[in-house]
Amino acid sequence: MYLIDFLKEKMIWLDNRCRNTIELFQMVSDQALQLDLVTTSFLSKINERESCFPTGIQLNGYGIAIPHTDPDCIKEQFIGIIIPQKTISFKSMENEKQVVNVDLIFILGLNQPHCQLTVLQQIMRVIQNKNHVNQLVKAKNNNEIIQIFQNISLEDK
Repeated sequence: MYLIDFLKEKMIWLDNRCRNTIELFQMVSDQALQLDLVTTSFLSKINERESCFPTGIQLNGYGIAIPHTDPDCIKEQFIGIIIPQKTISFKSMENEKQVVNVDLIFILGLNQPHCQLTVLQQIMRVIQNKNHVNQLVKAKNNNEIIQIFQNISLEDK
């Protein structure tokens, strides 16, 4: 199981204009509902979880967030990738009183318990590699994002 297996081209947004997590989660929820990936409770659950368990992390000069929610509102597993045009503020997972200005967002829509740990471990390997993060935030289109994850999957084999 590799991250590439969870990517869906219609769940990748580059140069995104969302200004905050409210707009971001609404956009992701709308698209995921349209693609029948989630239930109608997805939006409220992801907002609730992010407010209780913040996911912003500062690493290698980049702000990264990995929001996710309860498996019961996920119909089909996915990873959404968002590269915002301007950074979006997330509370830090290390100290919720601190804010992380996020350049790269991974939205995890996972409904299998064994997947979450594996996917999180793989994402941590990706974001700890400054070269990978740099490639992702500078990607020009969705195909480049997919190619980057294909290459990462080959490295992991």
